[in-house]
Amino acid sequence: MGNRAPAARSPSPLTSVFVAALTFAGGSRATLRRIRPKVVSERLGHASIGITLDTYSHVMPGMQEEAAEKIDAGLRATLAG
Repeated sequence: MGNRAPAARSPSPLTSVFVAALTFAGGSRATLRRIRPKVVSERLGHASIGITLDTYSHVMPGMQEEAAEKIDAGLRATLAG
């Protein structure tokens, strides 16, 4: 009679949006803090690292320049070597 549990409600569409926003914010912050993409991918439950890189690589300012500088330094060290 009065001991019946309330019926379970399905989550609000806003709940899904909120969770997605938090997930994106967390992935973006992890990327900005230069946490390795493989680790970020695993923590977010992505099926592949490609998903993570496609989604979050735009938040890394200077990523292309930094990569070019590292490749240049490595080539110069090899040629000098």
